[in-house]
Amino acid sequence: MLRATQQLYKTVFMLIVLFDGLATVEPRVQIISPVDNQIIKFNQSVFFNCTVSLGKNITGTLEWRRDGVLIPTTKKSQYWASFELGALQKDEEGIYQCTYSNGESDHVRVCLAEKPQGWPIKFTSPIKTLVDEFPTLSCFAMGCPTPNIIWFKNNSHQITAPGKDHKYSIDTEIPQPGNQTSDLRINAVQLDDAGDYVCIAVNALGSDNSTITLNVKGNDNNLLPTIEAKKPKYTAEVGTKVTLVCVGEQVRDDLFTFVYWTFKGNVLSNSSKHYIVNDSFTIKAGSTPRVQTKLTLLKLDYEDSGSYSCKVDSARGTDSDIVILEVIPKDDKMELCLIVISFAVLLALTLVVLIFCLWRRRRRKQEMKAADGKLLPQSVEGTMFVCQLAGHLSLRKG
Repeated sequence: MLRATQQLYKTVFMLIVLFDGLATVEPRVQIISPVDNQIIKFNQSVFFNCTVSLGKNITGTLEWRRDGVLIPTTKKSQYWASFELGALQKDEEGIYQCTYSNGESDHVRVCLAEKPQGWPIKFTSPIKTLVDEFPTLSCFAMGCPTPNIIWFKNNSHQITAPGKDHKYSIDTEIPQPGNQTSDLRINAVQLDDAGDYVCIAVNALGSDNSTITLNVKGNDNNLLPTIEAKKPKYTAEVGTKVTLVCVGEQVRDDLFTFVYWTFKGNVLSNSSKHYIVNDSFTIKAGSTPRVQTKLTLLKLDYEDSGSYSCKVDSARGTDSDIVILEVIPKDDKMELCLIVISFAVLLALTLVVLIFCLWRRRRRKQEMKAADGKLLPQSVEGTMFVCQLAGHLSLRKG
């Protein structure tokens, strides 16, 4: 059977060489036997054969190596090189590489077939975490052929990434031939994510599994979100602007939390009539996350009167509160009051000027008697002009 297989390999290769020889191509090395993940048992005979595709006028040789150590070939030509291991032993496992003179090469891993073994890594089960954290469960497996790792929760359903609502992410790596690692990450873990997570390593010879228990605990920073109006009712005049304010607690600033306003059943968004500002904050690091949301309404109209609702919606819960706005007519009394005050001030100034004029007139008569007919001083003339002006204003007001 082995000789027939070898003859078949040679025949197929010669056909490949025949067609490739029609054109000039770069050498391409390929290991025909054994193949990746081939099941090889203890003491089994293994035939190694490597070929190279050559164009015209290209010459060179092929060499076999195991883990970098040269292996003498029993049969060899310009186009192929082969040898046979009669009974594969444990110390003959490794990476077998076939290299052409120009450096082109191909390699294959040869190992004795064995069932996989798997176990948790990085953390010791059980793993403890808090709600809304992002725990990672890690599993390692080894075997020949290299096993695949799949995840189950509570032995009931298989976990696939990203899963519903992008709940999971799974990263797999092969750090070296025969070994595989798998990291299962749970996004924003919740209480119902607690349970037993089983990683199962599978290859053609069987499977192995290991269980990681995940405990999820709530904390004071995981209370349901709440939101409350700073004032239950606002009153503002028509044509002015007003800002309605609500404050939320346990409201995280993340992609899964939404804070918004509604009016008459419609969600409000920024426009020329109103705009919303949300400010997230904490009093100190690790304290209760809060948000202050402000709805500013511009150029109020009577139709803006009514009930406004501030709302918070998150993966952990929802809450809302009502704010009443009453738009009232503009107060004209203030305008009238300003007019009355202005008139009173003007009247008081007029009275002061009149009193001053009477006093200066009396003073002038006394000065005239004393001067015995002398010309009036310029100051007296100015005073008379002021008095005349004040009298004129008084007549107009009357």
